[in-house]
Amino acid sequence: METTKPVFLKGFVKVPMPSEMRGVMLAENDWAKDLGLDQAELLQMAEYMYPYRGEKGATVFREGDSESFMCLICEGELQISRSDCSASLSVIGPGATVGEMALIDGDPRSATALALSELLLYVMTRSNFFRLAEDHPTIWGKLIFKIARQMSHRLRLSNQALAEHLAPPRPAEKLWTPTRIG
Repeated sequence: METTKPVFLKGFVKVPMPSEMRGVMLAENDWAKDLGLDQAELLQMAEYMYPYRGEKGATVFREGDSESFMCLICEGELQISRSDCSASLSVIGPGATVGEMALIDGDPRSATALALSELLLYVMTRSNFFRLAEDHPTIWGKLIFKIARQMSHRLRLSNQALAEHLAPPRPAEKLWTPTRIG
């Protein structure tokens, strides 16, 4: 298993915790519950994820970074933003994940993730993701299906937002139509 901290978890500290305890904590998380894994499988998956704690203002990753890992938020909130957008894209909290695209395709980060509060994250690196595939293909299959569903949901939301942005303005509705008398 990997023991090195991902480079772009600046301001985060790895929390020493046995995999059994990580498995118990995973079992309490809604995201992990939705995977459909039994307790033994959660314990096995926990061997591939490591807890990190970070303070408010810590950077999980920056847009353009090349480090590939996914984070499951257990405590706290993250702000997701892009350099080409003045507003925050979203604020996510416990049970949400971030970094799935980089985990899957290995491409640079498409956004920046910043801690809005103290955070507890479970981190799976890309190399551990592929080790999980080799060692426990059934667990990996359930994980990849969950990630695909999340990415599909996010793509649908993006498509809807894009369609609303590109749609021509709607004509004003007539609230009253004059009638002719006589």
